[in-house]
Amino acid sequence: MKNLPKIETKRLLLRDLSLKDAGQMYEYTSNPIVSKYLLWNPHLDLEETKEAIVSYKNNDSMMQWAITLKKTEILIGVGGFGIINSQMRKGDLGYSFNPKYWNKGYATEMTKALVNYGFNELNLVRIQGVIHVNNIPSAKVLEKSGLAFEAILKNWMLINKKPVDTKIYSIVKK
Repeated sequence: MKNLPKIETKRLLLRDLSLKDAGQMYEYTSNPIVSKYLLWNPHLDLEETKEAIVSYKNNDSMMQWAITLKKTEILIGVGGFGIINSQMRKGDLGYSFNPKYWNKGYATEMTKALVNYGFNELNLVRIQGVIHVNNIPSAKVLEKSGLAFEAILKNWMLINKKPVDTKIYSIVKK
C-alpha cells in the first residue's frame, strides 16, 4: 500500500486515505445523488466502502486523497488522480464529495491544488477530467480550476450499464 504526501490549501488538508475514514466516507458514498454521474453505484454497506479504500490504496495507477477540513479534520470527500500514466505523463482527475459540502468552493480548491501537485511534483504534462455530459457542477469546478473544455466523447462511460456521453476538459503544463 502506498502512502501519499499531505497537501495543504487555505481551508483543506489532503492526506492519505485510510480505513479509519470508512465511516465518514460511507455517509456520502451511500447517497445516490453523489454517484448519479459517476462510475460507481451507491455503497450498500460499510464493507463496500472499506473495499473501495483498499482498492484505491492497492492500485498503483491511482492516487486518492482523503479531503478534510483543515480546522476540524472532518472528511468531506475523496479526490485525486484516477489514472496516472507515467509514460505519457498524464493524469485523470476524479473526486466525490459529501453533499453537505457542495457549493462551498472546496472542490475547486482541491482541484487547483491537485493540478499544481501533478505538474510540479509528479512532472505531469497533461491533466484531464472526464465528466458526464450533464454534470454541470463538475464542469464549473474544472473550468474554475483552469481546465478547458475539449470535446464531447460519445458513449464514453457506462453508468448503470448504459453508455453515456461525456465531456473532456484538460490543462497542459506550460
